[in-house]
Amino acid sequence: MWRTYQDQGLVVWGTAAPGYGSESEDAIRDFVEEMGITFPVLLDEGGEVSTSWPPPEGTPSSGAPYPQHWLVDTDGVLVWYNNAFDFGELVEVIEGELP
Repeated sequence: MWRTYQDQGLVVWGTAAPGYGSESEDAIRDFVEEMGITFPVLLDEGGEVSTSWPPPEGTPSSGAPYPQHWLVDTDGVLVWYNNAFDFGELVEVIEGELP
């Protein structure tokens, strides 16, 4: 998805929380390399990312803390959140936010 929309201004950051469950920084780095992820993956050691953009009340949830999908606009406003991944909905929101 990032490759499809990056020329239109979409920026993608992954976040990972070392220490959550059994994830270590080394395990996260290994996963990023194995999966061939080319966008930046931030290590959110203190949980600052998840507390900066808490999900709006009533948003869909799979009941699991991860993965989470946030769409933040260029002003830093959370415009979409979902951790029950819905590809079609995400594409629709991205296309609605891009110029």
